[in-house]
Amino acid sequence: MAHSRRRIAAATAAVLVTTGVAGLALTESASAASGCAVAYTISTSWPGGFTANISITNLGSPITSWTLAFTLPGSEAVSQGWSATFSQSGQNVTAVNASYNGSLATNGNTGIGFNGTYTGSTFPGNPTSFTLNGTACTGTVSSSSPSPSASPSHSASPSASPSASPSSSSSSGYLYEDSGQWAQYSIGGYTIYNDEWGSGFGSQTLWVKSATNWGVFSTQPNTSGVKSYANISKTIGTALNSLTSATSTFNETNPSGGNWESAYDIWLNGSGIEIMVWTDVSGNVGPLGSSVGSVTLDGNTWTLYAGNNGTNNTYSFVRSSNETSGTVNILDLLKYLENTKGYFSNPTLSTIQYGWEISGTNNVQSDFTINNYSASAS
Repeated sequence: MAHSRRRIAAATAAVLVTTGVAGLALTESASAASGCAVAYTISTSWPGGFTANISITNLGSPITSWTLAFTLPGSEAVSQGWSATFSQSGQNVTAVNASYNGSLATNGNTGIGFNGTYTGSTFPGNPTSFTLNGTACTGTVSSSSPSPSASPSHSASPSASPSASPSSSSSSGYLYEDSGQWAQYSIGGYTIYNDEWGSGFGSQTLWVKSATNWGVFSTQPNTSGVKSYANISKTIGTALNSLTSATSTFNETNPSGGNWESAYDIWLNGSGIEIMVWTDVSGNVGPLGSSVGSVTLDGNTWTLYAGNNGTNNTYSFVRSSNETSGTVNILDLLKYLENTKGYFSNPTLSTIQYGWEISGTNNVQSDFTINNYSASAS
């Protein structure tokens, strides 16, 4: 089934501004603690516009609602946002939680984002500071202990636990769990996306235990078209002919039915050229374009398809037999397209993504799991 693919999570040149790190434990349950960390990433850019993704981590006591505030530099303006309600006055922006992501446990994380515009030929840059519910996101935790003159409450026993209940992520053992359409989590040099980008999508929950162990619970109708591309993304930003290595290893557990494929999505020249590498295929799905022959590289045989989705050229390698674990020499595949097929000349390897394009799961929950993963280029 050929499909046209446009999704926000397709990363190009990314700039990461991390104002703190998660993982700080609170030891004084009697204190009201506050603290936060924010990762701000430009995932896609074009003349006069950009897409920004924001990862928010609450380091303090559990909260049930939040407002994130920051200042955009230069002439930047928010044009469209998701997973939060955005408003802007001058260059000052506030983002208020959506109905499904307002509760953040200690070390709880959620992802939001927006499309922005700017005037002039030069990108003005990124915001440098953020506040969450009025607290500066510096990666540290401050506490406000009760006044010495305040008498203790006699209604609670000494062994009573804090009244805030843990989030689903903490009770399930996940670092992160979110069912938001654009949910994302950054860890270990990667960003992991829920990315329900297609029309008619169903419910899908992203969970993360580590950079090498994550997955989604996905329930999708069996209608035409891709519903989501749950994926792990790494930004490279190096010219192809300057690379001596670009490889990735994966180990995954996939459901036995449904319409989906496991695939790399590799972006060149920002989002100018798209290379897909299919490793496991289920049901009625197929790559965009037409077959232009087969090639055997590094012991694997692939059928190559060439096409265009109306925005950029696409080239898809489909493995002759399915596999759920292995190593892919990405550089050899790109060099074949460059030197043997002549499809491009020394483009920039912008981003390596890997995950599942899910078209349907028979309207039942299907579990997709990455057990181990790595991607690197040098």
